[in-house]
Amino acid sequence: MKNIDDFIEVAVNTGDEYKVMIGNDLLNKTGEILSALGFKKIAIITDNKVWSIYKEELAKSLKCLNIHYEVLIFLHGENSKSVQNYLKGIDFLAENNYRRSDALLAFGGGVIGDLGGFISATYQRGMQFVQLPTTLLAGVDSSVGGKTAINLKQGKNLLGAFKQPKKVICDLSLYKTMDKKYFLDGVAETIKYSILSSKEMFYELLSPIKQDDLRLEYLVKRCVEYKAKIVALDEQDNDIRRLLNLGHTIGHSIEKLSNYSITHGFAVAIGICYIAKLSYVLNLITKETAKDIVNCIEKNDLPISTNFTPEEIFQNSILDKKCEDDTITVILIQDIGSCVLKKISLLKWKQYIKSAMEANLD
Repeated sequence: MKNIDDFIEVAVNTGDEYKVMIGNDLLNKTGEILSALGFKKIAIITDNKVWSIYKEELAKSLKCLNIHYEVLIFLHGENSKSVQNYLKGIDFLAENNYRRSDALLAFGGGVIGDLGGFISATYQRGMQFVQLPTTLLAGVDSSVGGKTAINLKQGKNLLGAFKQPKKVICDLSLYKTMDKKYFLDGVAETIKYSILSSKEMFYELLSPIKQDDLRLEYLVKRCVEYKAKIVALDEQDNDIRRLLNLGHTIGHSIEKLSNYSITHGFAVAIGICYIAKLSYVLNLITKETAKDIVNCIEKNDLPISTNFTPEEIFQNSILDKKCEDDTITVILIQDIGSCVLKKISLLKWKQYIKSAMEANLD
């Protein structure tokens, strides 16, 4: 990481190293950043909410550097990560004569980043890709590391590819205009990273994060640095990178069961609570540590339980990408700042879900 003017950069050392820029008021520098990367033509993939708020500022930045662009706008929400919209994006690029040397700019939250990234990964076997995340969730997590995907009716993120961006532009000032609900999605992922990596960061989060919080630069930087370290060790998600899915197996099941009316971060928050309880039941952590985790999530205005049954959650978890034959890899908590991967049978996983949901920390 190094200081450059009024923002910082974190390097992600994948096959092709790239930088994550973190700071305030970066949107109006986007044209300058893209021009420095050599791009003169870009395709913008965004959603209707983001474009209605920021189109004038982004357009001004691009026009100042004579960057040609077209815009494809999708509806806000998880349901936009569909096969139909993927094909619409491919047609958009082909109809406007985009080449592999041109860039696709994903301008939005995690949904747009996933969708835009998968489009860029597969159009002409891969075109250039830049992430401009507009949400805390995308800034701390999904914009970094190269995972891209769309949903199928059978489950979340089942069709995808790895596509590392050329640059990530993380403008913290954009978080101020977010709906609080979607900001809290990112808070859930920030809590996840603290449980994985740092007691100091975790206990900092016992004081709830606000959208104009002066701690945001520190928190985003810490999350990105940890993810960059893990991605550098396991870019293709075959081993240690699976730790980043803490709470996600249960969370993804809850999302799908709710037809995505429960957002990603809210579902992951519930998943983390159940994994904390399970880790206590398995004598990996103390009751006090499990209670601290649940308390941290609750203090940050996130949910800690669901009305879906253990059977429903189990049935929707067996399509998880961490399932192999009759086993599943589960992320368990050993302590704040330390988690472990554990491969277990699906039969045992079914029992574990029930035990987690029935555990009492009082």
